[in-house]
Amino acid sequence: MRGNLHHHIFEPSNCLSREELQGYLEGELTPGKMRRVENHLLDCPLCSDAIEGVEEVGSQSFSRLPDFNSIHQVTAVKKSAIIRQLTPARVMARLAAVAAVVVIGAVGYFNWFRPMDNDALYTQFYAVYQNDIPLNLRSSENAQPVNDAFESAVNSYSAGKFAASLPLFEAALVADPGNDAARFFAGIACLETKQWDKAAAFFETVRNGSESYASKATWYLALSCLKKGEKEKARALLSELAENGGFKEYEAGQLLKKF
Repeated sequence: MRGNLHHHIFEPSNCLSREELQGYLEGELTPGKMRRVENHLLDCPLCSDAIEGVEEVGSQSFSRLPDFNSIHQVTAVKKSAIIRQLTPARVMARLAAVAAVVVIGAVGYFNWFRPMDNDALYTQFYAVYQNDIPLNLRSSENAQPVNDAFESAVNSYSAGKFAASLPLFEAALVADPGNDAARFFAGIACLETKQWDKAAAFFETVRNGSESYASKATWYLALSCLKKGEKEKARALLSELAENGGFKEYEAGQLLKKF
């Protein structure tokens, strides 16, 4: 009870008013106001000390105290603090509040540290690969001969028509088996249409072939394995990306931490 806290005790916005303190001591408060005072006294040492000091010298002296300094002087004469007893209802309320905090903390801890399931991890880290091939292949500088199926597949893929693009990519691969770009985008189209095994087969071939799409295929193969429940294989592929660098190197490291 020292410093600039002295002048706050009779301000209704902070502490109990003089009238509330006196009404509490004389038992003249309504049940609702009595609960409000008791709740406040449990948490406010200033008002609690003031009550104890007046109780010690007699409640009749309360009206004769002109200001808080007088109450402070009265409080100073007490030999030891009086321990207030909580009613059973107050004890149960406090226990319920503590229990609620414990439960909330436990739930938060469980949700934060428990491993996420494969589907949740896939959803968190998967994003469709944006087309990086010119839409009009024949008009690009130094354009190479290109089959119609591949060009149509690229246009369908770029428009988000993944189901329509897949057979076109497959037709392009029949005409040009070495087209790893067609094979890679066919794998993404398979992921978008939930064909996990087929996607993994496309990515497995690409990651062992084309330098342009190898690390990209490794990332998406890891996600395919995760979706298929092959977590150990996914872990190995992600470790390869995280250690050797390449496409999604950072994300690979973050995903490994979730296992």
